[in-house]
Amino acid sequence: MDRRRTARFGAFVVAMHQTGPWKYRNDAENFGHPWRALRFVVVMEGGLTVRLPGSEETLTERCAALTPGWLPMEYETNGATLIEVDIAVERTPLRGSATESLIMAWDRNAVIPSITASALRELVYYHESTAETRGETNRVVENLVLTAVAGTALGRASDALEHAETTRIVDYINAHFQEHDLTPAHLAHHFGVSTRTLHRLFQGQDTSLSGVIASKRLDVALQRLNDPRSASIGLEDVAASCGYGSALAMRRAVVAATGQTPSDIRSQAHG
Repeated sequence: MDRRRTARFGAFVVAMHQTGPWKYRNDAENFGHPWRALRFVVVMEGGLTVRLPGSEETLTERCAALTPGWLPMEYETNGATLIEVDIAVERTPLRGSATESLIMAWDRNAVIPSITASALRELVYYHESTAETRGETNRVVENLVLTAVAGTALGRASDALEHAETTRIVDYINAHFQEHDLTPAHLAHHFGVSTRTLHRLFQGQDTSLSGVIASKRLDVALQRLNDPRSASIGLEDVAASCGYGSALAMRRAVVAATGQTPSDIRSQAHG
């Protein structure tokens, strides 16, 4: 069994989803939409497991979660009735907070998500839109959904989801550190978020976002300066292969970290 009834209300696509055993993987593709999407899902009956790399969260009846379509994740259930709301983020007041990784989950003691889901179910089944009522109905849905997802007093932040996004960024840095234009601004453009969002993700970490880039480049530079196989490679070329704009930029980074110049490190390493 896999039955889905869907209705669109402005920036919100609402679905009543009844399913037996079911697994769905979202490969950072915004749940199949051409726009940046958040999914608000409420379990009406049964249960739902949300999996991310290295973590998972299990939702039982009346539990809810807000998940970002720009992260890879998997949904799995043995059977459930779900209310799914896909939110076109950039067309709602969430467009600022969503780029701040507004990721939330609610347990069964939370009241607002389940009440909201019940109201949305009725609207999906009895949705008969006319030109006169369409705008008003869309506003009702917007108010219902935004009230639910903004209920931080009843929700709790999901650190696992935010950690998964941070891990993807670090993995990208590790793979592209040698590119001279790898900066917070470049990363923000690549991941489709603001630079402020990226910096916020690394708040509370041991190293800032810029520090992660600098640290990776420095680590590789020191490895290559100490590697006999790189002894014949000029310092300008070593610097370029590590993402530095010049040998002088590499020298400044190496001296600041070790108190020695790249030439000194080479001499000691190679005799």
